[in-house]
Amino acid sequence: MKLVKSVLSASILAAAAQTAVAIEINPYAQINVAYNDKSYNGGSGFEDTSSRVGVNISEDLNGLAVVYNYESSIDPTNETDTDMSEPDTRINALRVSGNFGTVSIGKDWVPFYNAIGWGVGADRFNGYYSGFEMVTGLRQKDTLFYTSPNIDGLQLSASISDQNNDRKDIALTYKVNDQITLAAAFADGDTDAEKDSGVGISYTKDSLMVNLNYMETDDSNADYTNLYTEYALDDKNTLRAHISDTSSSTNPYTLGFSHQYNDDLNVYVEYYDDETTERPQIGFSYSL
Repeated sequence: MKLVKSVLSASILAAAAQTAVAIEINPYAQINVAYNDKSYNGGSGFEDTSSRVGVNISEDLNGLAVVYNYESSIDPTNETDTDMSEPDTRINALRVSGNFGTVSIGKDWVPFYNAIGWGVGADRFNGYYSGFEMVTGLRQKDTLFYTSPNIDGLQLSASISDQNNDRKDIALTYKVNDQITLAAAFADGDTDAEKDSGVGISYTKDSLMVNLNYMETDDSNADYTNLYTEYALDDKNTLRAHISDTSSSTNPYTLGFSHQYNDDLNVYVEYYDDETTERPQIGFSYSL
């Protein structure tokens, strides 16, 4: 696959050179599969854990970086139908970056998730069952996004959409120093389900990372706290742990260990428990 990508990129660059247009096309794919105890429907078996295929098409126009990114879900286990239609589309965005920051339009990751769910959050496990809690969706279509330049550690991201009840997001992250990052995010829309807020902090030092976030939503006045930590034993082996405190009756936790076999292959074991259901799983992630 890498040879195909290299030959394809080289061919495109050669053609672009003849027309003085430096277009680069970079296809990619990631196969994520786990074997787990699927006690919710009986038995055990292999299950897709967010496999995807995509392409980045980029060009430099007078100092502006223009990138089109399309990414679709796939299921190598054939348990679900994935025909690359709209429900399967993970990302479909055109991005333009320059000294002003980055503007994008289409379907992309929402600022709330980038700042709180990922940046200072617990969505860092490999398996599908990882127990982290979120008050909002991860991506949104038909949306205009903006991310500012990083100014002395401070960065702003915002989005506005006529989808999902006219949802609007704004998020701030501030890198205090090499160890501490703070984040806050807010969302608003036409219904209580879109009225969300969250804050969090991330601490990293050497091989240790600790993330803590708190989120609440007007939808049923729910609130969630996530504590996540990871420790890199060395360049290849990492331990992970997470626990949530929720306003519901369950407080899920996850334990995990991963081994980076090489640049492309990652293997892992994880255990998830939400007080009503257990999900032991073993899986791998392979980048093509």
